[in-house]
Amino acid sequence: MTLDERLEKVKNLKIVCCCTPNYGHMFPMSRVAIALQSKGHEVHVCTIDNERGKNGIPKLYTDTGVQLHLTPGLEMD
Repeated sequence: MTLDERLEKVKNLKIVCCCTPNYGHMFPMSRVAIALQSKGHEVHVCTIDNERGKNGIPKLYTDTGVQLHLTPGLEMD
């Protein structure tokens, strides 16, 4: 497979990023997810549906095209 064929194959990836809703983890990952989305990839972010996940995390992805999915999980202190 040539380089051009390989690049064409990875042009529109579907990417899932998962992490806890702690800002030390989520904020750096959000920048990567948004950059990938801006390059034309379909990006989904999965995190826990607790207080922090519901209240603060969606603001990181407002109007970015990144799809946020909140999953059931434990509250973290």
